Amino acid sequence: MNEFPIEDIHRMLDSVEDIIFDLDSKPDTIDVADLGELSLVVLEIMGWTNTAYMENRLSVNPSNGQKA
Repeated sequence: MNEFPIEDIHRMLDSVEDIIFDLDSKPDTIDVADLGELSLVVLEIMGWTNTAYMENRLSVNPSNGQKA
C-alpha cells in the first residue's frame, strides 16, 4: 500500500474537486478525453508511474479514445 505526505493528499483532493467541478459543467455524456486528469490522480494513488505496459482497467483504447 502506498503512503503519501499530507501535502500530496491535499493536492490530489484539490485536483479531484477541480475535476468534479469541470465535469459538472459538461452535458450528461462525458468524453473520455475529459477524464485524463482524473486518470492521472488514480494512477498516482495506485503507484503506477509507467502505464505503457499495464492493463487498462478502464477499458479505454488509449490510441483512439474508443471503448475497447
